[in-house]
Amino acid sequence: MARHDRGHRRRRHASPTRSSSRVQRQRSTLALGAAVVALAGCGTTATTVSASQLASSTQPAPAACPATAPPEPAGAHTADGAVVVPGHPAAVLLCPYPGYNPPAPGTPVPRPARADGSALAGLVNALPGPPGGTMNCFADTGERIILYFVYAATGRALRVDVELVGCDFVDSAFGRRWSPPGDAAATRLRDRLRALTGA
Repeated sequence: MARHDRGHRRRRHASPTRSSSRVQRQRSTLALGAAVVALAGCGTTATTVSASQLASSTQPAPAACPATAPPEPAGAHTADGAVVVPGHPAAVLLCPYPGYNPPAPGTPVPRPARADGSALAGLVNALPGPPGGTMNCFADTGERIILYFVYAATGRALRVDVELVGCDFVDSAFGRRWSPPGDAAATRLRDRLRALTGA
């Protein structure tokens, strides 16, 4: 009797080695895709900078506050970084400057101060970004506090300018924030600066 094998093909069973290799390739592909997505996201939200970027944006840490407010460094206000103060500075030197107008009689004279760098950096980085478009600011009479965030590994300092009048900007070489009256994060920063310097 003739055997009819049409429609009854022999099934091949994949070897365990082939199945394991295929699964590993699939997992590797998925992992690579996830890594690419993660890297793409980090491109817009990175909170760290390279050592060379930090070195080029800092200066030797001052031993004391300059007698007068130094001019703002070239290139300030042009960056749009995820943070104003990157990394973990060990300390900060606070240098308040009264501005162009003489203080009113009986007004306490602001004093320089030193504080923990990371804690104050956290308050600065928590500030909101400035609104877009044209801003109508109050008159800027120069009252400001210059913060020098010192990094222990290099002994260099990152300068951050905190405007107490005018547009209330907070700037470094890495980015700009805004400390408008009534904002919760701005209030926390102002209260801390006032407690340290009296400004």
